[in-house]
Amino acid sequence: MKMISKLLSLFITITFPFVLIMFSIRVLFTPLFLVVEYNTPGFPADPYGFSKEERLKWGSLSIQ
Repeated sequence: MKMISKLLSLFITITFPFVLIMFSIRVLFTPLFLVVEYNTPGFPADPYGFSKEERLKWGSLSIQ
């Protein structure tokens, strides 16, 4: 029983950082992230002249 507990603890210790990183990357690749990020106060204007709607359109297309 103690051996199983140690193996399970080792497995969780090794896999948890990987799962956490993969979850963070998955959140970044959602259209909701773009909407939240572009509507954040103080988000800089586009230097090339795109409007917020154009940035959301092209950003979501690039994520897909």
